[in-house]
Amino acid sequence: MNNTYISKFINSKDIRKYLQDINYQFSVPEYAFLIWQNKENTIAQRHEAFMELIKTTDSCLIKTSCCHDGWDLHQTICEYIDLEERIIQLFLKQESNCFYTGEWIEDSYNCYDEWNGAGSLFSSYESAYAYAIKWAEKRTIGPSFRVSKHYIDNAESKSFCIDVNFNSLGEMLSIDFTGEDPWNEHEKELLFERFDDMWFDIPIPFKPGDIVCDRYMKNPFVITTTVPWYRKENPPKSEKGTIHLTNMDMTASGYSIDEETLSIKYNWLDYYYLNLEYYSEELSGDKRLLLVYSLFKQGKLNGDTLSKLVQMIASECHARKAYQDIDWVIDDSVSTLLGLEKYKEKKHE
Repeated sequence: MNNTYISKFINSKDIRKYLQDINYQFSVPEYAFLIWQNKENTIAQRHEAFMELIKTTDSCLIKTSCCHDGWDLHQTICEYIDLEERIIQLFLKQESNCFYTGEWIEDSYNCYDEWNGAGSLFSSYESAYAYAIKWAEKRTIGPSFRVSKHYIDNAESKSFCIDVNFNSLGEMLSIDFTGEDPWNEHEKELLFERFDDMWFDIPIPFKPGDIVCDRYMKNPFVITTTVPWYRKENPPKSEKGTIHLTNMDMTASGYSIDEETLSIKYNWLDYYYLNLEYYSEELSGDKRLLLVYSLFKQGKLNGDTLSKLVQMIASECHARKAYQDIDWVIDDSVSTLLGLEKYKEKKHE
């Protein structure tokens, strides 16, 4: 198999480069899983990649926690593509018991910011699409806008809704669902279980103490462990220990900053590790707390020094924040007398 080609389906540029550098050899199940979880390619591109996989590989039996007898990989891919295409047709079909909304994200830096525009309702997909794409800003990663099809009078608890995310070119990136869906049991298994129940230990270049971030969320944290790292340090005592691992267990833990309290919090298994990249921005202000914890995790600081440095940086940040919140005009003589000069140049940072 073309392992360089397969690695392109990994969202993180740093993990992608690392796997290419070590000439990592992907298995056929990993190949399929990476296509499925990719966030950069459109639905059409992923379908095309799936068909390329079928043409160039032999099928195999995949056994997961929800399917102990296993399922055929190639057959599942074909059924999955067919189902997604049928869902798209359902999404586009104009029905009397539905309305559409169009929403967009204004901040092109973080694709998980809040959506805008949901208050406008449309009777057709075309109108909602035109509305959303008009307001959507161009984005380099992640969705730019979405169109949702809302059903009415079809559920006692929560009505069914199909959300389709688009890139800045207006191409479909992904499909999400909420509410009481119409799928049969086999279709639900295809959509929500088969690929979701896969788990792999794919190597990553990071080590405990590195400062990384999710490629999409962008919030930095000090990585401490991942599920694969923990399992290597604490191997299961029997084969049963691997039964319940799924895509949700391909996660990492670490320290991040609580912006409200200017303190460090521990995030247990909060980060999907195949999306992680090295944090490349400057570590200034309260982000210096992460640098301190990074040095501590790498064994370059002892606990006492860690505690003192955290107090110093947090106190400085609290003082700077308090100065920024002052809404009274302080003349220069009083400012000098109180020793506030050092905060003036940082007031607008």
